[in-house]
Amino acid sequence: MNAEFNDVPLIKNSEKNRFELKTDNYLTFIDYKEHGKKIWLIHTEAPEELKGRGTATAIVEKTLAYRKTTTINSSLYVHL
Repeated sequence: MNAEFNDVPLIKNSEKNRFELKTDNYLTFIDYKEHGKKIWLIHTEAPEELKGRGTATAIVEKTLAYRKTTTINSSLYVHL
């Protein structure tokens, strides 16, 4: 992960069912579905303005690290 994101907090927005990372007034997010102790990571989206800075990588790494600190089991799906 790019060091500039180390101190940027990961936000779990339960209302919108997504994890969020705010950078330079832009929002990168991962949509998820949750049922009991399972969570499915559905879709990652980063704004074009942040292209090439590693925001998508940062949010994925932070989300996976969050999962390891909780009792949530995650199932990863790739939308093609």
